[in-house]
Amino acid sequence: MTMLSTKIMREQFEKIQYQFSIYTRLSDITSYGMLCQAGNDIFFEAPYLELLEHYMPEGIRPYYVQVGYNNKVVGLLYFQLKYVRLAENLRVADDENASMIQKAVVPLRNAIVKSLQFQTLICGNLLVTGSYGFKCVMDQSPDRTFDIVTQAMDVLKVYLEKDKIYVDLMLIKDLYTMELPHSKKLQKGFTRFSVQPKMIFDVHPQWDSIGDYMSQLKSKYRVRAKKAIASGKILERKRLDYEDIVAHRDVIYQLYKCISDQAGFNAFLLHPLYFENLKLALGDKIQFNSYWMEGRMIAFYTSVDNYNVMNAHFLGYNVEDNRKYHLYLNILLDIICEGIENKVAVIDLSRTAIEIKSSVGAVPEELFLFVRHTNPIINKSLEMLINVVNPENNYVYRQPFR
Repeated sequence: MTMLSTKIMREQFEKIQYQFSIYTRLSDITSYGMLCQAGNDIFFEAPYLELLEHYMPEGIRPYYVQVGYNNKVVGLLYFQLKYVRLAENLRVADDENASMIQKAVVPLRNAIVKSLQFQTLICGNLLVTGSYGFKCVMDQSPDRTFDIVTQAMDVLKVYLEKDKIYVDLMLIKDLYTMELPHSKKLQKGFTRFSVQPKMIFDVHPQWDSIGDYMSQLKSKYRVRAKKAIASGKILERKRLDYEDIVAHRDVIYQLYKCISDQAGFNAFLLHPLYFENLKLALGDKIQFNSYWMEGRMIAFYTSVDNYNVMNAHFLGYNVEDNRKYHLYLNILLDIICEGIENKVAVIDLSRTAIEIKSSVGAVPEELFLFVRHTNPIINKSLEMLINVVNPENNYVYRQPFR
């Protein structure tokens, strides 16, 4: 643990001084039990964060920063350090519907992507969609929280330099609209942008079964769902326990990689032992559901009981079998069925596959990121670079409900 402090020099907070204590292991933070009570989210609790310490994707290192004020602990920040080589993480697919201008800039985009690599300090968690960078035990305004986060990043940057680790890029990940700072002064030097929204499915409290949900769909979407369900009836569904996951770890990991390898942007590859140790860490809070055809596992999905929210976590499936049995749509419908049966209020379907998720009734929730390069000259070009490597996606959001 390292103790550092810094003064806020900005006008509105000029009399406030925070203390920052840096840790590499959660178990060293004596106040974590108290911090854990500030808001309920399983992905910011000890079992999950300690799992990541031992089974983090290769190349990612976690850091915790405890925030003190007036000799009291007021919050905890979570950071990940990763050397990002964009050419390894970003896949450029050919778009047949792209305009001539869009196609013309592809070679330039590819050249820029190949040249970009940064030692990146991330406030947040790359493995989970959402705001997982900070937890406060006192009410803090969005401006105050943003200010604390940026100060802590500067302090952590100096700390890392003592170990000859030089941060190029600072990224604050996945802020909700209500968490956005209002002060332009605080945002100075940062570029704000957004990528794919996460998709949220609201479970109507009057639904008692998947049939109640289906009855609310427009005819077109109800017919499509019934067709998928009919094609998937031949499949055997099994809920796996820890021993099952260990026994089938290789096929599970290959099914996960089938989907991971297709992603347009993929910042990491899960540790091969992630799934079985996730089950150990979360126990009954995570369900591991699998699909089988003639004794062969062809798909799986994981769901996490996260208080009044059900989080759809990682999944995998065989691409060829997906075409035959509408695996992905069946998975989405099974997740909805599980959420209805468990009487959750919300199902968090995370990012990706925006259109098909909207076709079952999920709606987008925009998340925002802030980025700053430590080189002032490069930093001035960040907005242009983001626009080049993160082209606007024109998603078609479906309206399946009557």
